[in-house]
Amino acid sequence: MYKTYFALSGLYICLTFIILTPNQMNLYFNVLFCFSVCLLGAYSQTQTRNSGLPKIDKAHIQQLSRTLTECEKNDDLESLLAYYDETAISMPEYQPILQGITEIRAFYKEIFGRQHIKAFQRTTQEIIVLDSTVIEIGTFTKEYTAQHADTNLTQHGKYWNIWKVQRDGSFKLKGEASGFFHPVDNPEDLVVSLNKSQAEVSDISLDKNIPFELKAYNALMEKGVRNRDGILRSEFFYQ
Repeated sequence: MYKTYFALSGLYICLTFIILTPNQMNLYFNVLFCFSVCLLGAYSQTQTRNSGLPKIDKAHIQQLSRTLTECEKNDDLESLLAYYDETAISMPEYQPILQGITEIRAFYKEIFGRQHIKAFQRTTQEIIVLDSTVIEIGTFTKEYTAQHADTNLTQHGKYWNIWKVQRDGSFKLKGEASGFFHPVDNPEDLVVSLNKSQAEVSDISLDKNIPFELKAYNALMEKGVRNRDGILRSEFFYQ
């Protein structure tokens, strides 16, 4: 189980490391953390329990992504949140980790008020199926005007969606992360302040759910990326 997890994590660290600037590396470690939480949650269930799940249709995942995009374009908060699991994790770049539907709701409600979207497109590039968990990786382009401004802003970046298939065949978002391919002016406009005590409780809860062995491996992987140590990183790949 751990070898499969680290093979995936190591692969995307190496691939994305090519395009990220040093200032964007913090996003990448957040994404690795998101994979840690969500993939471990997926593998905590046995094959016996998952045997009754319906077959996953990749085209349906792509359609779900397009639906989420339309919800954001139309500022349709309730329709957007209907696709999130109650305990979902959200990690937009610059924003401290969002834990649970309440924090995610507060974030998007504020962002919808700040951004008047002119055009928004997601392009799914890869889908990885892991039992009842589906990892969707793609790129996005968003054009919008900021609140109290007439200038159009355009953002290009990469996103990760982690879907959990339900027994009735529906899908819920368990995790999401996104980051930009370019520097962002006024990044504070992308940050929403939340209740500090709630954030601290979420961080503590997440930290307790990660086994010590995975924390140690994540620390080694981080060291390998920062030091550009290809030999060390290669040790995490399954042969």
